[in-house]
Amino acid sequence: MSGSLTPDVVAVLWRPEHGCLLLITIGNPLRADDGAGPALASLVSGGDGLIVVDAGNSPEEIPFFAEGTDAGRIVIFDAADFAGTAGEVRVIPHDLVPGHSLSSHAIGPAVIVRLLAKKARVPVVFLGIQAGCLDYREGLSTEVDSSVRAIASFLREEYHARASSC
Repeated sequence: MSGSLTPDVVAVLWRPEHGCLLLITIGNPLRADDGAGPALASLVSGGDGLIVVDAGNSPEEIPFFAEGTDAGRIVIFDAADFAGTAGEVRVIPHDLVPGHSLSSHAIGPAVIVRLLAKKARVPVVFLGIQAGCLDYREGLSTEVDSSVRAIASFLREEYHARASSC
């Protein structure tokens, strides 16, 4: 198992007992590691039991993405700064989700998570990846790219290997 796929990360990405996993990614691919969300979305298509939505630079629209889905769990994936090592992935409790964004998001992740948690009535998890570089350039750092690819590989294996309906 990759260092980015700790047991708590695997637990939130695992197939929900009921419904689908709705994975919503956030980020700006023109700001290096802030593009981790869109990079993950581009590597993982929806599958049996998995819905992937790339919110890009418009996280304020996230509460609307959950409407009409059969989501059993919602995971929001975004670059974060939690003083970890570049590429480290953590489940961040709602009360510790940053109120400000590393990118140019109009609304901070904390507001989005709280709104969605009230609206969705299913577990909402914020999965943060520690950014190493936020320069104005395309492409992820080696560490972040490695973690994104490990998550994508896990999701493809978990959601494309077994059939279920969503």
